[in-house]
Amino acid sequence: MPKSKEHKDRSRQKILDAAGRLFRRHGYDGVGIDRLMAEAGLTRGAFYAHFASKAALFTEVMRVDHGITRHLQTRQATDGAALRAETLAVLDDYLNPAHLNVVRQGCTFAALTGDAARGDAATRGTYTEALRGFVAELGKTVDDPEQAEHTGILAAVLAIGGITLAGAVDNRQFATAILNTCRGEIERRLGP
Repeated sequence: MPKSKEHKDRSRQKILDAAGRLFRRHGYDGVGIDRLMAEAGLTRGAFYAHFASKAALFTEVMRVDHGITRHLQTRQATDGAALRAETLAVLDDYLNPAHLNVVRQGCTFAALTGDAARGDAATRGTYTEALRGFVAELGKTVDDPEQAEHTGILAAVLAIGGITLAGAVDNRQFATAILNTCRGEIERRLGP
């Protein structure tokens, strides 16, 4: 009996969720299809019903797995000051030193930038579009449209770079200093 579209969609989502978790934790090269499918609770054969290759799956994770962008898209404010305040609250939470380990393992941008840079053209193109989406969301806080992309890029670099660097150092005080410096600079740039 053929599987329903809903069953196939659920299986695909399980694979994407498992892949996102494992890729962020172990990197692209640190995860094989067998391990990925075991994490998803599915058989290896089910993998190829959804993705042509591990590279194709990685590209899809790059396309859909950006919680920070989705979080920014839920902002309710419509005026500039309120939108900036909501954005700053999201980024303050993202860069909070108490949240470093959760964010580092949960943020595809912070965890997989290096893997994306080493990826194929499809992966890099998908990463580029996802990053552009993040930058655009951050740029919505700027009243001057001429400065929106510049400010969005700056905030994205501070946020993603802050998490990446703080997660890489072995000194908690230094990691906290990195995150607090990035938080302060973002607030200075995006604040009222």
